Formats: sequence, structure tokens, C-alpha cells
Amino acid sequence: MGKFVDLATKILEQCKALEENTSSEHLAQWDEFPDVQLTGPAIMAKLAAQSTLLELQVAMKTPTETVTTLGMRTVTPMVFQALYRFGIAEKVPTEHDASYEDVAKACRLPEQDLRRIVRYLMTWNVFTEPQPNRVAHNGSSRAFRENKLLQQTIGMCTEEIWPSAVHGSSIANSTELDFFQEISKYPTRAKRFADGMTFMGGMPGLGMEPLVGAYNWDALGEATVVDVGGSHGELAKRLLLKYPKLSFVIQDLSSTIDGGHQQSRLSFMEHNFFDKQPVQADAYMFRWIFHDWPDKACTKILQNLIPALKQGARILIMDFCVPEPSQAPRMAEELERTFDLTMWCLNNAKERSKEEWSILIKQADTRFKLENIIMIPGSLLSILDIKWDG
Repeated sequence: MGKFVDLATKILEQCKALEENTSSEHLAQWDEFPDVQLTGPAIMAKLAAQSTLLELQVAMKTPTETVTTLGMRTVTPMVFQALYRFGIAEKVPTEHDASYEDVAKACRLPEQDLRRIVRYLMTWNVFTEPQPNRVAHNGSSRAFRENKLLQQTIGMCTEEIWPSAVHGSSIANSTELDFFQEISKYPTRAKRFADGMTFMGGMPGLGMEPLVGAYNWDALGEATVVDVGGSHGELAKRLLLKYPKLSFVIQDLSSTIDGGHQQSRLSFMEHNFFDKQPVQADAYMFRWIFHDWPDKACTKILQNLIPALKQGARILIMDFCVPEPSQAPRMAEELERTFDLTMWCLNNAKERSKEEWSILIKQADTRFKLENIIMIPGSLLSILDIKWDG
């Protein structure tokens, strides 16, 4: 058999694995909103099938088609920006269809423009046209209408990331401040970005649950763990339920921890990780922190821990460990490289490979010893287990 049939056969087997790990009820609700919630094996089976499907789609294109398909896809961010800015999904009724004329009036857009935008979105399976010149919701458009975090995420992508990708963050924002300093001046933008990060943190493969059992937390014994940049302490709260010997201190900026609630074995402290660490603890964890910052800033974050570190303290970094080309499922690699370029556009930051992590840690201080990189089943994130050998 040729490569197309081989790939198609592989997809068939992966789809069988996905269905075997997914209930019949979930399969029946697959294209409805709210999204079905998959387990770890189903998530990985879905990722494998999607990756091979993408591989087949790429393989079936000629070289010229490959370049033109990608290079000419210039309007997609514009269309999704319009979806967000004009509240198109909110103007389409949920219980029945509506004429383009009525939706256009509600959006204050010319009917012809609204129709062109919506019909482009339909090519991405957002909205449906049940009869000529009438638009209705499908699962995807309903998700956008009803999931406010998803709305904020699309807003973040089209209003923050897209302009920064085109012009560079400094030019797009007319500032010399880093991205996070700049948006902190605008509460609406800052909340939109925070909501977007919350949404992405719950995406399949990026959620917190796989992190709970991926590390040998019991080996810490009666331990205090500082969650640096830990927001409202959602990961710590999950860990507390399973590991009764652990106590957590959640550190973040005052504007963030104001929403946190103290409880047994869980406290909150205002702290900027660009300042010296004031708490001596058994372990310090950073979830999705380092990818926001360039190497120089990450080096400083690590060095600021040193005054508080005791011999044998652990530093646990939960982040992407970008694979070498073609060493991970295509969908996973595409996502990680998308995040890499996104962080580059926003703040001259990056996602890092194993080699880049090793270099960064050594540059911070040779007494930081990278003992292990834990690849987590059911997750796209890894845990870098670092020991302080001071």
C-alpha cells in the first residue's frame, strides 16, 4: 500500500482506540456544547488521531499547495477579531435561526459584510446556514457565545497577540515596557489576558489534574511548598486533597491574590518573583511561569530564590519541554511551537527544549542541579525536577 492508505489505516486504528476509551454518551454529544470531558487515555488517543490526520492532510498536498495554503491564510485572524469585536455570536438567537439582515443590524454592520464574515467562519465549522440567507448556531458558535473565557481568549489572540505578531509588541503598544507591565495599566486588557491564560490552562493536555500524580510528592514528607506565581492556588488546592503532609504558600502580585481564600495548610503572600524570595521552604514550584519571560529574566527569577534555599530544596518547573522536530505527535508539536512564537511576539519569551532548559539552569547558578525531566502521561507539560546543591 502507498503512504496515503498507510496513514488512513493508522487513523482508523487510532479512531478505534479513541472510541474504546470514550463512552457512547460522549460520542453522541461530541459536536455539542458544552464539550465532552475526556479522560487521559482518550485525550492521548484523540491527539494521536488528530496528529496523523494532519500528517495525511499535509502529505496529500503538493509542495506548492503546502506553501500557498499556509501563506495565503491571512484573513483568519481578522474574521475572528470581527466575531469578537462585534459580538456576532451573541446577536444570533440560540433557539432558532435569523436572517443576515437582522443579525447585521444588531451588530451595526453592513449586511453584505456580515454575511461574508459568517460564511467564512462556516468553513471552520462555526455557525451554520440552515436555509438560504439565514444563520443559526452550531456547537462551535454556541461555545463562543456561552463560554466567556473562550471569548476572552479569542479577544486576547486577536487584540493582543495578532498586532504584536505583525508589528512587534513594543511598536503595537507604543511602549518600551514589557508586555505585562504595559497591560497592567489597563484593567480590561489585563483581565482579558488573565482569563485567556485561565482558559488555555484548562485545555486538553494543559490542565492541572495530570500534574497532581506525576511527581513523587510523598517523598517531600512533612513539607512546605511555595507556589510562585500561583494565582488563586488552584493546583495547590488539588494537591492538598491528596497529600495531607504538604502545606502551601501561594505567592503572586496583590491584584491577583486578592481573590484567594486562606484555608488550612494554605496561605497567600504578596510577592513579585523579580524580588528576593523571603520564604525558606522545602520546594518551590512554577507552573507556566518561565515561558512568559526571556532567558535573562528567567535567570533572575531562579537567582532570586538562592537567599532562601536550603540544602536539598527542590525547584519544580512545570512547563513545555519542546521536542526535537518530528519527535512528538504533530498536533502536540504544532501547539508547542505555536506557543513558542506567541511568547516571542508578546514578550521576547520562549518555550524551551531540553537543551535550552539545561543551559538556562546552569547559567542561573551551577548549584542548581537538573535531576530529571518528567514527561507526564495525559499532559503536554513536563516537570523539571531541580535540586539545590548549595
